[in-house]
Amino acid sequence: GENYSKVVELESSGLVLESGSLIIVKYIDQDKNIWQESAIWIEEAQPDYTLNIPLGWSMLSPPVGEKTKIESIFKDANIVWGYDNGSWRAWSSDATTRASLKKGGTLPLTEIQPTKGYYVKSDSAQSIEMFSSKWSLSSIALKSGWNLVGFAEDTSAQELFKLHNKVDRIWCLEGSSWRGISRDSAVNRIITNKGYETVTNIDRAEACFVHQK
Repeated sequence: GENYSKVVELESSGLVLESGSLIIVKYIDQDKNIWQESAIWIEEAQPDYTLNIPLGWSMLSPPVGEKTKIESIFKDANIVWGYDNGSWRAWSSDATTRASLKKGGTLPLTEIQPTKGYYVKSDSAQSIEMFSSKWSLSSIALKSGWNLVGFAEDTSAQELFKLHNKVDRIWCLEGSSWRGISRDSAVNRIITNKGYETVTNIDRAEACFVHQK
């Protein structure tokens, strides 16, 4: 083979290579002679997911890949509630509402987290462009009692029952209607008799209350 080594020398308009940078790539032989040169443009990354926030109350789970400031997703929401380990936390885009929540002793909600669900009220339908991620059902950590769980992929109640064998009840909100399902067929009959729809499919970015024994 040829007796040379390839060294990549990067030149850009800034010290940090970010989206929107032009990079000149130079291939240099052992005598430091440039034998090839090319330009690479780093395209600006674009959001890959649209989170639809409906008018009124909804249960949502923005498919974030890491903890994210709540105002970057729900910046115009009237109020957002999070539930974890038996405690409710809340955030509002309205400063007066935030002050009222704080005065009433409600814990502040500051972040959106992967696998978590949120109970959201909005005065208008909104579409939020965001960078998304996915997590598997098996990665969702559940505690005994009720959990407000978020889903980053389309799935089903039966798949959740299969992967988490201690889960016995699931409730989801679709529009203004609650849907429920249980492992117990007798409980399912009660749910149906009371006029509730059955939870079958669960959509990406949807959140549901999940009860684990």
